[in-house]
Amino acid sequence: MPRTSVILAGGRGDRLFPYTTILPKPLLPICGRQIIGYILEDLYESGTCKHYICVAESDEDIFKNYLGEFEFLTYSGSPNEYNTAGRLSYLLSEEEIEDSFILHYGDIITNVDYDLLWKYHEDTSAMATLVVKRGWKIPKGLVRSEDGIVTEFIERYPLNEDIWIGVAALRPEVYSYIDGPSQDIGSDLFPTLVEEGEEVRIFDFDGFFFDIGTQKDYKNAEDYLKMQGYF
Repeated sequence: MPRTSVILAGGRGDRLFPYTTILPKPLLPICGRQIIGYILEDLYESGTCKHYICVAESDEDIFKNYLGEFEFLTYSGSPNEYNTAGRLSYLLSEEEIEDSFILHYGDIITNVDYDLLWKYHEDTSAMATLVVKRGWKIPKGLVRSEDGIVTEFIERYPLNEDIWIGVAALRPEVYSYIDGPSQDIGSDLFPTLVEEGEEVRIFDFDGFFFDIGTQKDYKNAEDYLKMQGYF
């Protein structure tokens, strides 16, 4: 079965200002290659042959100019104000995606084994399979509360938590759980799936990933990729 990916590349990238006044964040170069270039290459090497790139409608031409127009690339330009789940919903309403697909945020560089993720997801009945990084460190300032009263405050204690890294395998039926263009995938769609009793699984991941959100993140990713020989 041909594998499909959906790459979310429509964010404004405010935290990377002024870099993103020139280009949308996924098109920014790191070690001579655009952020989204790493994503597309790794997905292609895993056997993913069709890619949908969800962008803000005002940026669609920029993406086409930089990445080109090919049979295996489809651009979905939704209104600029749409949130992540809104862009996904817009795509699924316009395109006939009948099978599971890999969802990937367009500002994440990682070495997830997409082949293993795909096979794991397809061997289950899960509506969504989330790639989870184990043992993430929260360095300070953790507040727990109940009824508005702080019950615990942990300052500078390295608490281990599991986090979703922005990569998942989804079934197209998630479309029916998205309620409007302002919804977010992480804070709205996934909690709704859990609340509605849909099977949502985790895929344990122990590799590297960079969420290119700030100038510091950008520099850290660049340093790491240089060290690993990505030129």
